[in-house]
Amino acid sequence: MTRNLAKPPLTDTQAKEVKHFLKTGDTDSLARNWPGGPMLGGQMAKAAMIDALIDEIEKRTVGLREASIPLEDANFFIREKVSPMIEGFFPATERAIVLARIEKSVLFLTTKTVEPILRKTQANISWDLCNIFLLSVGAKALSKTG
Repeated sequence: MTRNLAKPPLTDTQAKEVKHFLKTGDTDSLARNWPGGPMLGGQMAKAAMIDALIDEIEKRTVGLREASIPLEDANFFIREKVSPMIEGFFPATERAIVLARIEKSVLFLTTKTVEPILRKTQANISWDLCNIFLLSVGAKALSKTG
């Protein structure tokens, strides 16, 4: 996993905010503790939060192995798993549409995909995804309430 190493160090207040985020997934949407206001400051805050999540993933998953997922034909895998549910919940005329939407909506969190997914997602959702990933590989979650 890679991160930009040229970032300035966090202030004490920013470090406390990141620590709070790791415990709760909560962020200050106005980025009051970051220079640049809600836009630029928000981007800096999110980058720091995601970097902290990636650091935690690296720490908590040392020596753990993830289940193999057949990513070479992910749509077949998804179809195989969810088709029975879709057939039970939806009329025949809607099944193909629902299945196509689900195929485009499923994310596979693996050691190779987790960082780019977290970086593309809102910080609070990234926190949830991080916990899902950690639990999926048998690691300790960031929070018992998460």
